Amino acid sequence: MMQFNPNPSANLDVQRQIQYPVGNGFKSFFARAIIFKSFVSMLLGDNSLQTVGDMVDGLLQTPAYDLTAQHLKQYPACAALICDRYIPPAHDLEALLTYPQDSLGYIYAATMKKAGFDPNLHAGMAAESDAHYVELRLSQTHDIWHIITRHVLKLAS
Repeated sequence: MMQFNPNPSANLDVQRQIQYPVGNGFKSFFARAIIFKSFVSMLLGDNSLQTVGDMVDGLLQTPAYDLTAQHLKQYPACAALICDRYIPPAHDLEALLTYPQDSLGYIYAATMKKAGFDPNLHAGMAAESDAHYVELRLSQTHDIWHIITRHVLKLAS
């Protein structure tokens, strides 16, 4: 007997799987093919945003991000962000470069400028589901996590 999750988006996914088994099978196969192609491309050195975007699109068609959103919603602060679809204001690299040189803001701005990355790549994007919101926020904070982990590794060595 199938049990339904109290999460409406999870129930919707289950209902779609029951209603459209052939279409969902094709969608699942197609998503796996996209993920595999992107993975191989990355292994061969293609780090383009297009390849990363293709992989994300494939992963969004799997339960991965839905499961992540469900897990995060167990924590009230995360649940509120997901529910509200909070998107922070754009980063002002010039303002961050006025911060102390050993601050996260300064290091982030200097790194982004040196690499030529657009810190507001996601400006104007909206998330239509919990899964899309989690992916969008992970993508928005991706470069910050690189900086934090690199700094922590320097401190540890």
